[in-house]
Amino acid sequence: MKKYLPALGITIALCGVLLYILANRATPTPDIHVGWQTAWATQGQLIQAIEHTNIRELNDLRAEFLKFQYGVDLNEAALNHTVEAVNAGVVPLINLISRDSDWVVIARVIDFPISTVVASDSGIARVADLRGKVFGVPIGGGSHPYALQLLRDNHLSYGVGSDEGDVKIRNTPPTEMSIAMSKHAIQAAAVWEPTTTALISQGGAVIDTTRYVGFLAVRRSFADKNKGVIVKLLQTYVDANFFAATHRDDVDRWFSEVSGQSLDLVKRTKVIERNFSAKHPEEIDIDVKFADIALMQQVAEQMFRSRPALLAKELNVGAQVDMSFLTAARDELRKNGYLGSRIRIEGKPQQ
Repeated sequence: MKKYLPALGITIALCGVLLYILANRATPTPDIHVGWQTAWATQGQLIQAIEHTNIRELNDLRAEFLKFQYGVDLNEAALNHTVEAVNAGVVPLINLISRDSDWVVIARVIDFPISTVVASDSGIARVADLRGKVFGVPIGGGSHPYALQLLRDNHLSYGVGSDEGDVKIRNTPPTEMSIAMSKHAIQAAAVWEPTTTALISQGGAVIDTTRYVGFLAVRRSFADKNKGVIVKLLQTYVDANFFAATHRDDVDRWFSEVSGQSLDLVKRTKVIERNFSAKHPEEIDIDVKFADIALMQQVAEQMFRSRPALLAKELNVGAQVDMSFLTAARDELRKNGYLGSRIRIEGKPQQ
């Protein structure tokens, strides 16, 4: 028996090496980790287009998409180096850049509406009627500076978590707004989709709305060392936009499942993103325009001027935008062609 032990040991060792190789081949290490938010439409539909199709494979991209509830959670992951790229609205992104200047904007993800919604029995018909009411705002979230600026523009003072001022602001995450309004804990809310539509569906009304922008941002230090990965990521986003535009039923259903929102609600969500109307992949436009940079700068200045200040220092957000990666991605697309016709839903046979 003893003479067989060395051979048995070698066999076991070889099996262990083989299993290690197979396991690593089955689950290759991602080239990049990308954070996204489950409480944010229509960014969520874009990510689901990537998750449920062969888009990553077509672009030879090994990327893992990590989900977070909203911007505050995502920023902590970005600062802790859990992710190398983020899908973020203008406000969380400004907060992130103010804390770590290594982050740069490389593309526009979506245009989306920020709104003030009031309860049906609140007696509020216009912004001035918020006096004496409780205003639900996600502190540090995408609608926070919007809400404060709205009150200042209408000459209303405010207190955060206190009874001071004309309007009492209560910190209310998006996932809690529907319940808070139904229980009369708040009479108004500053929100984005799909929460806006959820509040409307329970009798709420929009009294103010404005356009905000969501961006794709990456660590500059990572991007400079991994330009090929970033170019593939941007090409992936072009493909995801085209798939989402031409397969709305699919991406809405997938987003409904991952976000926990009803499919009916997701389908009624207000969409202002122009890429979702594209008929051809060449129409997809994820450039960051001068107007987008101007909006981001305006919001950063509002945050700095707020009392108490929402930013510790002034920012030049234009210095944090780098379009060179998108330029390279577009050059590749022009040279090699768009992949829209080759996109397939994973596990679904080709028609």
